[in-house]
Amino acid sequence: MTSRTAPWVGQILHVDLSTGAIEALPTTPYVASYLGGRGLAARLAWDLIPPGIGAFDPANPLMFFPGALVGTPAPSSGRVTVTGLSPQAYPHEWYTRANLGGHWGPMLKYAGYDGLIVTGQAAQPTVLVIEDGRTELRDASDLWGLGLVETQRRLVERLGGGWRVISIGPAGEHCCRYAVLATSTESAAGQGGFGAVMGSKNLKAIAVRGSGGVGVAQPREMLRRSRLAVEAIARRYGRSALPSAKEPDPQRRRPTPCTYQCPSGCGVFYEDAPGVIHKDRTYSGQQFCCSPGFSGRWTSGDMGDQVGFELTQICNDLGVNHWEILFGLIPWLMRLQQRGELLELEGDRFNLTDPAFWDMFLHRIAYRQGWGDVFAEGGPRAAVILGVGQDLIAEYYPAW
Repeated sequence: MTSRTAPWVGQILHVDLSTGAIEALPTTPYVASYLGGRGLAARLAWDLIPPGIGAFDPANPLMFFPGALVGTPAPSSGRVTVTGLSPQAYPHEWYTRANLGGHWGPMLKYAGYDGLIVTGQAAQPTVLVIEDGRTELRDASDLWGLGLVETQRRLVERLGGGWRVISIGPAGEHCCRYAVLATSTESAAGQGGFGAVMGSKNLKAIAVRGSGGVGVAQPREMLRRSRLAVEAIARRYGRSALPSAKEPDPQRRRPTPCTYQCPSGCGVFYEDAPGVIHKDRTYSGQQFCCSPGFSGRWTSGDMGDQVGFELTQICNDLGVNHWEILFGLIPWLMRLQQRGELLELEGDRFNLTDPAFWDMFLHRIAYRQGWGDVFAEGGPRAAVILGVGQDLIAEYYPAW
């Protein structure tokens, strides 16, 4: 350990995609004064972000910092802070953060790093491969254009067992301002648009595998306290939380956590759920957090749980932020339509109760096709570009 206060592994990896330079920075100078991954990243941002640049500038550092307890037995300790200048932020592309769960963060520590900083812009689509202190930039041209889920499947098949991957989908490649980056367990760094930052850097994915560990000062005491915390969480929340929905088939669903070491599975994994919009497909994947809202209960009328799950998986694969869609754009569009505004664009009727429209809406945004290019800018910018509904924006985007 490099600190008496936290189980750091000692190094921060810095990769410059423009030059190919790879270096390891010491963690020790920071850990006594800055708390956790979020604190380390914020401190480094002062040194690394040049004045006057924007989110899509190659100099914008995209940073990944696991929390201090990530990789230890501490329950619910798998979160990773993702930071940098945000393209989603409005009216200025300021510094902000998102976070994701899954197993990627612990694996980064097991590979020997407390954090990862990516700067520059690769000349071609690239995947960053990190394994036990060895780092390599590989060509990802054959992965560019693939969905987020398929990208990860192919990478794991290519690299072999034990790898953990985060990647972007078409929304990130086309720099949709609220594109996500996500893990193979579909835990996403949602807000901030950091998937678009990855896309602007031509970075399709980051694959990590490590065989190391994370030391703690008193292992037995850590285990004892971790067990007490798990028991308390189980008493309060239970060990799983399944939704009451009857669709998809309850025989094909199981509880699943969104975070490494979480004892309470608040998400749900569905297996081989039949498509409704695309009847020739089946979908296997997870629903977390706000994604059940795609059924329509929070937005524009109940479209049904099977449709909602299908839209969740479509949105996941495209790499589009659920929060922006469900709590920003769609409620804003509904209010406009109640006033008789924005009923159609370029000859397309905006039918917010039609699953096929939602499918088209998400694809056009992810690929910035036609009017989708405007909505890929996010609600506040779309209102300015379209010259409509600006009086309503603050109600749905109070934080930005």
